[in-house]
Amino acid sequence: MQNQPTITEYELLESNDRRALAKYETTDIALYDFVEDSVKRIEFPVDVQNGWYEFNLTGTRDELADLQDALDSSPTAYELLSLVKTTDAENLLTERQREVIETAVRMGYFNVPRDSTLAELADELAVDKSTASTILRRGEAQLIKSFLSLPQ
Repeated sequence: MQNQPTITEYELLESNDRRALAKYETTDIALYDFVEDSVKRIEFPVDVQNGWYEFNLTGTRDELADLQDALDSSPTAYELLSLVKTTDAENLLTERQREVIETAVRMGYFNVPRDSTLAELADELAVDKSTASTILRRGEAQLIKSFLSLPQ
């Protein structure tokens, strides 16, 4: 790498038989062409293996969609390895939904086989079965939709 004509500065930080960690400066910025029009910048370090660059990006759904559009319209081959969505967990469930789900978990309602029934859960919460079921299902739906990145 240090012998490439576009590398202007190179420092080997550490290496072993399988990998090397280096810091370098280059005049060849082709790697970054696909993010040039995007508001997102790649996060370092960048892992380079077999001609592929692996790195993280953080952004909103719209920002990442814009980046994907830029990548799709460029000749650059890419592969999305994972997409992680974070949410404000405090606002995902209502207080009551959180209480019901936490109680259900504590009582083993979600275990296979179940350690408690819906009737027992309702008794613990001092509500009728249909109320417990409705709150539980709405909370579960919110969690599942959030996990799958579906519209809330």
